[in-house]
Amino acid sequence: MKKYLLLLSAVLLGSIIFSPDYFKKDSAPVKTNPKIEMRKKIAKAFREQSSIDNRTIKANIKRSVIEKKEKDPQNKVMTSSLQKEIRKYVEEGKKDIGIVLKIRDEAEGFVITVMDVGGRVIRKRPGFLAVELPAERAEQIIMGSSSIGQARLPLKFYPAGMATEGVNLTGANIFNDTVFRGAGVKIAVVDVGFKGLSAAIAAGEIPADVKTRDFSGLGLQTEYYHGSACAEIIHDMAPEAELHLIKLGDEIAGYEMMDYCIDNNIDIINLSLGTFGSGPGDGTGYLDEAFDELREAGILVVASAGNYGDTTYSYQGATYTYGSHWEGVFYNTTGDIFHEFLKNDQDSFYNIIAAYPATNDDGAPETNEISIVMRWDDAWPGSSIDYDMYLFEIDDEGELGESAALIGSANYQEGSEFDEPLEWISMDIPDEEDYIHYYGLVIIRRDEQTPTRKKLEVYLGGTCEFIPFNGRLSAISTSSSSISEPADAASVIAVGAIDYAKWLTGPQEEYSSQGPTNDWNQNYARVKPDIMGPDAVTTYTYRTFKDSMPFRGTSAAAPHAAGMAALLLSSNPGIMPNELQVLLQANTIDMGVSRKDNLYGYGRLRIKDTDLDGMPDCWETKYGLNIYKNDALTDSDGDGLSNISEFRYGTNPREIDTDGDGMPDGWEVQYGLNPLVNDADGDLDNDGFTNLEEYQKGTLPNDRSSRPRKGMPWLPLLLE
Repeated sequence: MKKYLLLLSAVLLGSIIFSPDYFKKDSAPVKTNPKIEMRKKIAKAFREQSSIDNRTIKANIKRSVIEKKEKDPQNKVMTSSLQKEIRKYVEEGKKDIGIVLKIRDEAEGFVITVMDVGGRVIRKRPGFLAVELPAERAEQIIMGSSSIGQARLPLKFYPAGMATEGVNLTGANIFNDTVFRGAGVKIAVVDVGFKGLSAAIAAGEIPADVKTRDFSGLGLQTEYYHGSACAEIIHDMAPEAELHLIKLGDEIAGYEMMDYCIDNNIDIINLSLGTFGSGPGDGTGYLDEAFDELREAGILVVASAGNYGDTTYSYQGATYTYGSHWEGVFYNTTGDIFHEFLKNDQDSFYNIIAAYPATNDDGAPETNEISIVMRWDDAWPGSSIDYDMYLFEIDDEGELGESAALIGSANYQEGSEFDEPLEWISMDIPDEEDYIHYYGLVIIRRDEQTPTRKKLEVYLGGTCEFIPFNGRLSAISTSSSSISEPADAASVIAVGAIDYAKWLTGPQEEYSSQGPTNDWNQNYARVKPDIMGPDAVTTYTYRTFKDSMPFRGTSAAAPHAAGMAALLLSSNPGIMPNELQVLLQANTIDMGVSRKDNLYGYGRLRIKDTDLDGMPDCWETKYGLNIYKNDALTDSDGDGLSNISEFRYGTNPREIDTDGDGMPDGWEVQYGLNPLVNDADGDLDNDGFTNLEEYQKGTLPNDRSSRPRKGMPWLPLLLE
C-alpha cells in the first residue's frame, strides 16, 4: 500500500495544474454563500497559474499497477462505514443506532433477538430489515448472527436546495376565489428541518393548526429552515389544505414516516429531499419499492428531482464547470486495474474533489458530512463484477505526504444474494478545519480479469463537488441521468426547477437533475423529470432567517407541484393517485423538444384556461363545457348561477340542484345556504319553517319577518 500511496502522490503532484498555494489553508471568514466564494478561489488560482506559462504541467513518470489491497473479510457482512459509526456512537455515549440489514429467510430468530436487547424493528420485508440496536451491542449482535447477509448504515437524505411568485406563474390563482383551495386534502411536508416554524406561524405564513411529527430525534425546529420554506409554498398554493410537517434524518426515519402517512390518511406527500445508492437508479430497490407501496395505498408522492446537474462559474472571461455527479463507462487502455475517467486518456485515472467548509443554516461552522456513492451496471443483488474506490487527501503543499489519509470502499461482489454493485465512502470533516480539502478519487477493478466497459456512476453528497483541474475548464462530471432517489421511481412525480424570472422561456436551472433513469439491470430507461416548477422564489422564512436569499433548487420547485396537485384533488375529490398524476401532467406547458423529455419532462406547471374565461380547462371538460369559447357568464343549467359562479361555489353547471335538496343552486347561494350540502330541513332564520318550505312558499329563508302565510299565492318552482 505504501507503493500505492507514493505512486498516487507523484502522479497527482505532477498532474494538477494549480500552484502549491492553491492548496494552502485559508482561514478567511466564510461568506453568506460559501460555495460561490470557494469557486472564485479555485477559478482565481486556475487563472493565475494559466497566465504564468499557459501550459499544463505533468510529471514525466508512467503509471504502474496499484498494489492490491486485501479486502477485510468482515466487509462480507458489515460495511466499514457502519463499523466506524458504531464505534463512534459507543465513544460518544449514544444509545441506539439505525441499521439496514439484508437477511436470509430464516430471520425470525434475529427479530426476536432485536426485541430482547431493547431494539426496534422499523420495517420488515422479505430479505430486508430496518432496525435500531443498542450501539454498544450492535457489532457483536450483527457479527454473531447467521441470519444477516449484509449490514450497512441507513442512507442520508439531502435537501435538494410573502406569497411565492409561483402562485401566479403556475396559474394556481385561478382557484383563489373558489371553494377549491385545498379543502379536504391532507398534505405531508417531509423534510430534514423546520427551523423558523414558530415565527412563520406567528407571521401568518403557515397555519397555526399544522400537525407535526419528529422522527429524527433531534427536535422538529432544528438543523434546517428548508422544511418551513417548503410548507410556506404549499400553503400559498393551497391555503385550505391540512398540513402535516414531518421531520426525518435518514432512511430509517423515512420508513417510519411512510407508516405515519398511511395511518393518517395523507393524500399527498411533498418530499424536497433525495438520496442515492438505495438501488440501481432505475426505479427499483428497497427505498423506491417502499414509495411504490405508498402509491398503492392511495398517496401521491411529489419529490424534487435533485440538484446534481453541472453548474458554471465565470471569472475574468472564462467559464468553469463544477459537478456533483459523474456517469460513464469503466475505461482502461493499459490492461491494468485503473479506471480512466476520460476515454483514451491514460492520465485520467483519478478525479479531483473539493470539499468546502460547511456551515449550518445560520452561517455557523459545522461538521461537513461527506458521502461518495459509486454504483455500476450489474445484477442487484447478485453482483459478481468487483469495483472499488479510494480517496486520497492532498495536503497543504499539493502532495500526498506520509500522513495522507487513505479512505476506501472495498465491498465484496462475488455473486451472492447479498452482493450489490455498490461502494460507499462516508466521512466527516470537523468544523474547525475551515479550509478547502482536496481529494483524488480513484476507481479500480479488483484484477485484470474483471470486466471493463460497464456503466458506472458516482454521486457526491455534502458540501463538496468535482472541480476543474489539469488544464480543463470543466470538471469531469455529467448532468445526464442524475435524478436522485426516490424521484427515479415510476410511482413518484419528479420535479425539476426553472428560475421564476425565466419561467416563460427557460432554460431549466443548470443544476436541476436530468434524466433518463438508468437502463441497468435489464430495465428500460425512463424519461425524467416529470414536470417543472419555479424556484428562486421569495419566502418569509428565507427572507427573515437567510439574509433575504431566494429559495432555490428543485426543493423549491416540488412544493409548487404538490400544492397544485392539492388544488386539482380538491376540485376532483375521490380521484385516485394515478388519475391525479395524469391531471397534474396535463396542466403543463411543453418546453424543449416536443412531448416529454429529459430536461423538462412534460413542461412547466400551468393550470390551463384556453379560452381565458376564468375556468380551468380540466373543470370545463369535466362538465362538458366548451374550452374554446368564453362561456363564463352563460347559465348552462338555468339554476340562476352563471358557469363562472358555479366554478367558484363548486356546484355542477349541468345540474340545477347539485346537492339534491329540492332547492336550486342559485337560490341557495342568493340567500346564504350551502348548495353543496343538503340543508333542506334546516331553518336558517329560526322562524319555525324549514329552508325547503321557505323556498316552496316563496319566502326568504334568511329573514324571520318573511314567513309563509295562509293563502299566499303559489310561486312556480324552478325544479319543475
